[in-house]
Order: sequence, then structure tokens, then C-alpha cells
Amino acid sequence: MIELVLKSSAILLMTLCAVRLLSRHSAATRHLILSVGLISSFLLPFAGLILPRWHVPGPPIYEQPPFPRFKIVGDQGPPMQFFPNEIVAPIESKPVPPRHVPVIEIWIAGLAIAGVALAAGAARITWFVYHAKPLTGGRWRSISGEIARQLNIRRGVRLLQNDRSVLGTWGVLRPCVLLPRDVETWSAERIRVVLTHEFAHIRRFDWPLQILAEFARAMYWFNPLFWLACRLLRSESEHASDDVVLDAGCDAQDYASHLLDLARTLRTSNRAWSGVLAMSGPANVESFSEPSVPHSWSRVRHMCRGRLCHIIAGGNASS
Repeated sequence: MIELVLKSSAILLMTLCAVRLLSRHSAATRHLILSVGLISSFLLPFAGLILPRWHVPGPPIYEQPPFPRFKIVGDQGPPMQFFPNEIVAPIESKPVPPRHVPVIEIWIAGLAIAGVALAAGAARITWFVYHAKPLTGGRWRSISGEIARQLNIRRGVRLLQNDRSVLGTWGVLRPCVLLPRDVETWSAERIRVVLTHEFAHIRRFDWPLQILAEFARAMYWFNPLFWLACRLLRSESEHASDDVVLDAGCDAQDYASHLLDLARTLRTSNRAWSGVLAMSGPANVESFSEPSVPHSWSRVRHMCRGRLCHIIAGGNASS
């Protein structure tokens, strides 16, 4: 097990170093590298059961010939005397039992806690999807179809309105976009911005990649490298979706306004499971201070910080 942990840590450490060296490249590239590193570390135990083992022959071992026997000739001295009544009893030594360290038990306990958390989150999101209402209005259908054609998404994407303030993507074969309860009041521009961001997640299969990363973190819950890699994977996923929105022609200042307004609207709502990729989460708001496209965000950085401070100040004043 120790060898397995060292190998997975080495893979993840090289992945994090590569992401650091590619800090000036696109967020989609860094997200891809993190995905490959996390999935490789997760599949490493199973790869040893499938792939054939390599046997590297070592240097030949030569047997040492036996020593020659010599016969002693001459005066050998007086013969040894044997006293049968004077037998010395051997010293009894009790074997010391090895100290048992419950390493496997501790790992199983941590894995069980992480598994229960993942199962509870999956049940919660399933409840959200089951009680959500599909959005089939004219403008929703036309805007979503246009964005799907632009991003070359051939899978059917469901738009679901939940009774909470939850915004994010979920699903693999039939992905869905969870939209908050006040979505009917959105303008056409905000609908286009939000759906472009969420459809970018769907095109890159961000949700299943994030779930695999969560499984890897649950398996290696004791390794801080996996916690760091999962956090970076989610952050780079949001950065890459931001890049898609900007490349689609959205003005950076308008996009910053939409994102901060969504963060203000949804900041006091109940947060969904971590498997849902939330557009308006704190990590995405903080991405304005460390943008993945510096020339697009340089003129918006100070404006976003000022508006975010204004939102926080207003919330503290009202409370």
C-alpha cells in the first residue's frame, strides 16, 4: 500500500508542477492536465491488476564452493570430560509480539465517511432533479439550441428549474442544467451568458471528470495533494467556461456584472452537492482577481473588486 501511495503522489506532484509551469496557457489546457493526472492516480490500483508485470532480471548469483575439510594430525591434548548431571538449562526468551498499528482500519473508516458524504450528495441532487420543472418556453428553446449548435453539442440537454437557488450542471448521458427559481425574470442576455457557461461545462464533460476526482480524493483522503488537485480542477473548469463565454463575444464588463449579480442573489441560498458545477460560487467570483485571460480581464479587475466589496458591505449593513 505504501508503494501505491508513493506512486500516486509522484504522478500528482508531476501534474501539479506541469500546471504551475503552464500558468500562462489557457485554462482548458490546465484543466485537461489535471484531469489526466487525477484519473491516472485513481486508476493506478486497478492498472496493477490488469496490466502484465515486468520482471527485470538481476545480476547472476554465484554459489560459493564449500570450504575444504582438514584433518588434524598430531598431539590433540587431553580428551574432553563430559558430566551428564551438570546440564545447564537454556535461557527461556519470550517473543515480543509486534505492535499492531491499525492503518487499514483507519483508511477504511475515512473512506467510509467520504463515501457516505458522496452518497448523501448524490441523493440530494437526485431529489433536486426529480422535483425540478422543465423549461420548454420559446426563448429558452431557441437560445439553448443556438448555443448547442455553436458549441457542437449533440447530446440532449435538459433545462430544469428547481425551487431553490441552485445553479449548475449535472449528468453525463443526458446532462441537465439546474436553474434557480427566479429564472423567469432573467433577461435574454443573462440567459445566453448563463447557458453558454453551463454548456461549456457539458461540452468538456466537466461533471464526470469532477466526480472521478472526488472518488480519487475519497480513496486518498489522507493525501493533501489530492485535495489541492480537486480544488484546482474545479477552479480551472470555471476559468475555462469563462473563456468560452468571452470568446463567444460577450463583453467582459457585462459578464462581470452578471456574475456578481448572480453571486449576490445566490450567496445566501442552500448550496448543492459539490458535484454540481456552480457558476456563481465563490471560486468563480474570485477568479476575477486571477484571470486566465489577462488581456480580457485587466480593465475589469478593479471594478469587480469594488462591486464585490459593495455587495458584502450591503449584506453586513442589512444584517
